[in-house]
Amino acid sequence: MQITMFSLAGTQSYRQADPRITRAIGIMEGTLSSPPSAAGLARSVGLSPSRFAHLFKTHTNSTPAAVLKRLRVARAAELLRTTCLALKEIGAETGFEHSSAFTRAFRAASGMSPGEFRKSQRPGLAGQQESSNK
Repeated sequence: MQITMFSLAGTQSYRQADPRITRAIGIMEGTLSSPPSAAGLARSVGLSPSRFAHLFKTHTNSTPAAVLKRLRVARAAELLRTTCLALKEIGAETGFEHSSAFTRAFRAASGMSPGEFRKSQRPGLAGQQESSNK
C-alpha cells in the first residue's frame, strides 16, 4: 500500500490550490508535531480565519484538521518504511500524543496498523521491530 499526501487528500490535488493554501499546507508539513492553530495558519498566510477556512475547504475538499491528520499519517508511513524507529517514537514525532490515537488514525487511512504496515513494507525487519517496540 502506498500512502502519500496526494492519495489521502481527496479529489483535488494540493498543487492546484490557491498559493496561500499551498503555503499553509507547507507550514503544516513542517510542524507536524506541534502545528499552529487554524487561526495561526490564517494569520501566517495573510487571511482572516473565516476566509482561510472557506478557501481551505474549497481547494482541498477538507478541513485543516483533516489534512493535518493525513499529513501526519503520510509522514508516519514514510518513517515506517525508511527507519527503524520504534512505533511510539514515530507516533510522537508525527504529532500523535497517544499510541492509540496513532494506531487508530493510521488504521483508518491504510487499513492496517502501523506495525502491520511496516511488516508489509519491510518484511526482513519484522522480528527486529517486534523486539524494539516492547
